[in-house]
Amino acid sequence: MWRFAFLYEDGKYEWSYSFTPLAGIKIEGNSQTSEADAVLKLPPYYQKLFGATDENGKTTKRIVADATFTKAITDNGPVEQLGTILGEFYGFDRDRDVLEFMAEAKSLNEFLDENGGVRVFRDGVRVYNYGERAAGDDWLGLDQRRVNVPTRRISNNIILGAVDLSLEESGNTQYGLVEKTNREGFVENEAFEKFKAVVLGALIEFENLRQKDKERIKRALKTPSEKAIGDLEDPINSLRVELEKRSLSGELENHLKAIERKFNEMKEVMTHSGNAGLNLGILFHEVDRGVRGLTHDIRREAPTQDLLKRADHLSQLLDGFSTLLRKDKKKNLRIKTILRESKLLNENRFHAHNIVFSCPPLLSEHPDFEIHVSFGMILGALSNLIDNSIYWLQVKWPEGTDKSPGRAIYIGTTDYFEEGPAIVIADNGVGLPSDHTSLLKPFYTMKPDGMGLGLYYVNLVCELNNARLIMSPDHEDVGIPSAYSGASFAIVFNEKD
Repeated sequence: MWRFAFLYEDGKYEWSYSFTPLAGIKIEGNSQTSEADAVLKLPPYYQKLFGATDENGKTTKRIVADATFTKAITDNGPVEQLGTILGEFYGFDRDRDVLEFMAEAKSLNEFLDENGGVRVFRDGVRVYNYGERAAGDDWLGLDQRRVNVPTRRISNNIILGAVDLSLEESGNTQYGLVEKTNREGFVENEAFEKFKAVVLGALIEFENLRQKDKERIKRALKTPSEKAIGDLEDPINSLRVELEKRSLSGELENHLKAIERKFNEMKEVMTHSGNAGLNLGILFHEVDRGVRGLTHDIRREAPTQDLLKRADHLSQLLDGFSTLLRKDKKKNLRIKTILRESKLLNENRFHAHNIVFSCPPLLSEHPDFEIHVSFGMILGALSNLIDNSIYWLQVKWPEGTDKSPGRAIYIGTTDYFEEGPAIVIADNGVGLPSDHTSLLKPFYTMKPDGMGLGLYYVNLVCELNNARLIMSPDHEDVGIPSAYSGASFAIVFNEKD
């Protein structure tokens, strides 16, 4: 039902995607093509593997496979390692409910068991043993990835794929892809790892596109999807409607209210825990960065005043993160207090990633206001939105390239919305897709191997704090400057309830 084709050449990345449902599955097909400025996002492992390390031991991740990615740096200048890469994937669905619509389901399963996988060709000639199921080959690690996230990942037994290279462009015996003497695959050198990174990056793009159509199939066939905290609300509301229809509300309403109250308590606990979990990575990263920086300053015999200032900042950072991790009750807070803490938690990251951070409320250029919220929850939601912005800014403005006009994040306030005041967050990254309704669903992500929980938790935090999350608000209405043309969000706090 799925087809995905891609081309990668000298940083240029193009793809096309199509979905054709089986006869009997009553949903429309879908086809998409890449934007003109599409970039190939590297999987997390390769972001670190091919990142740069400075004298302090800090690693700068390489987020995208830009024009320099497939070049080896030599004394005589850059040398091409891979050249043009063409790929084509055909994806299948072996869920029992889907196979009922296929006449030759048994034969297809047997064929995929024996022949599934991604094969490699050079000038049309097969390079063994890649994609050889009988030999147990899993050169891209697809089966292991699917074990970790079974419903979203593609394994070898549901894909037929081919990747083609040019022998002339990729066959540099010193820096390119070199075949082993026994003719069974390539020598596992730097070029081979880069080749895997490109193919896996394209395949993850395919997975993310395919996920939306898989969800449509499940809804059409009424197949249970992945559940997450929050999914119980609709059944509770449906049950209340049925009780009212049958005039049973009086007898059972108290029981239903008790169930709903306990569920909301559970949802609040889970949201606190989930928010803390999502921010743990940021915590460890920033504390590690702060400790390394302090160690470096001590080694270079920096002035005592500088050491005290850095140590004090690290202490404040830990205090701020403790707020993120503990469960706190709702109380009246000034938005300026929350934004000041958010800046403190993230300013090292802004500096490390060359991001200009603008926050007019902290300069008293935008109005301050009071809200009744959980400090830790709102702080965690802001950290998640900032974390997303930092990633997509690096996609738009990769390391080592011209960053003009530069990476920038903006947080302001507005009184535009009728129900109450709002925080607005924007950046100048790649922006949100035109159809962004799926972004709030659990486990949906556009990042390579992302969890797909960040925006879902931000939305839950808003619900639990009498607020509403709006994606892509009108920039002119909410006062976002025109320079911030990327992703934008508004958190609107309801003063009327």
